[in-house]
Amino acid sequence: MPNTLAHVGVQGLVSRLAWKDVDLKWVYIGCVVPDFPWILQRAVVAFAPSVDPFALRYYVDFQASLLGCLVLCGVIAAFAGAYWKTFLILGTNTVLHLVLDASQIKWANGVHFLAPASWHMSNWGFFWPESILGVVLTILGLVVLSVNWRTSSRTRPGLVLPRGRRALALPLLGSAYLLLPILFLAANGRADNHSLATLSDSDRVGEYVEFDRANVLRCGDQWCIEGPEGEYLEAKDLMISSPSTVSVRGVFVEDNAVRVTDHHVHLKWYRDGASYLALLLICMTWILSLFVRHDEQDS
Repeated sequence: MPNTLAHVGVQGLVSRLAWKDVDLKWVYIGCVVPDFPWILQRAVVAFAPSVDPFALRYYVDFQASLLGCLVLCGVIAAFAGAYWKTFLILGTNTVLHLVLDASQIKWANGVHFLAPASWHMSNWGFFWPESILGVVLTILGLVVLSVNWRTSSRTRPGLVLPRGRRALALPLLGSAYLLLPILFLAANGRADNHSLATLSDSDRVGEYVEFDRANVLRCGDQWCIEGPEGEYLEAKDLMISSPSTVSVRGVFVEDNAVRVTDHHVHLKWYRDGASYLALLLICMTWILSLFVRHDEQDS
């Protein structure tokens, strides 16, 4: 999926056109809402490695769906002074984020626009993240953050403590965000999203399989694909020169071997590095804005 800088570039410009006076800090939050479940997934894997990786992936799939993201937007907007305007900004940018995600080529991945009614993953596959378009959008994100840095960091975000109906709705929305995914683990699994059902099948020889941005490394004199639960599968007919992050399509020819029919090598640190930089700058913008005094805001 596009890195966070690319999302900031596209969504920052679109939001400026839609709302001339928009506080881009809220747009930046909207750029991150669909990625929050994946950040959560990485944290759980790092600190609780015994958690079932397949169940965890199905869990965050719901949170990253359009419905799950809109629920989180409702939670976040409860802390904004102008609730419905903020929810509209966050919700619009959630949709833009998911549309941009679905536009990128992603094997074994995609966007759940209609979950839980449908677990079909939308993947229109227009460009790879390392393509010229992806690089241009990443640079655009840096430009948007830089040009608007002073205004964004010196404008108070107008945070409030939820009261009244907001205070009543907040625990309901928060509970829905955390608990609803549990109800749909099985339905998501039956759809074989991310090829997880195939990977967990005890008889998978002859089955088609895809991997999104998998680690490929040496296992003796063979290339091996690291599966989502730490399983290493021999990658037959994979022609790469060094260990890399690779998207793979193939067919199981043995229980622990995949004959690769197509692959794409990713720039290992490009996507993650650009996303970490964007997240750092967004956090700095928010932190600085929280310490702006009223008499400094317009100076």
